[in-house]
Amino acid sequence: MRLSKKSKLEARYSEPWIFKRCWLIRIIDGDTLVLFVDQGFRNFTLQHIRFKDIDTPELNSRNRKERRKAILVGRYVQGLTAPYELFRPNPQGEYLSLITWFDKTVARYVGDIILPDGENLSQILLEKGYAKRVRRRK
Repeated sequence: MRLSKKSKLEARYSEPWIFKRCWLIRIIDGDTLVLFVDQGFRNFTLQHIRFKDIDTPELNSRNRKERRKAILVGRYVQGLTAPYELFRPNPQGEYLSLITWFDKTVARYVGDIILPDGENLSQILLEKGYAKRVRRRK
């Protein structure tokens, strides 16, 4: 019995979870962030979130040009997410939103970060040329 394309994706990812209040803790590299996530009912957690289906240059690469690009991407992401750091005063009361899935093939959380104006951070990186779309193996 062969699985359809849709059922292969369903087998790979869990159901999506949506969190409306998240703060940035740290940027690991251009496509991985550490977020402080409000799960509701006074329940908070730290989560390492890798952007779903995109790839950016690696910070620990041996290639010097790739490392420079990784630093630029990290600074760009920092500039977009800096107002939403945990210990930075935010008088407007705006937060990052998170749509996350558990990727069963690599046993980690992947997700999409949504800025308060409704823009998807992954989409912004793709449009600016800082990231490329990656189809992960099933």
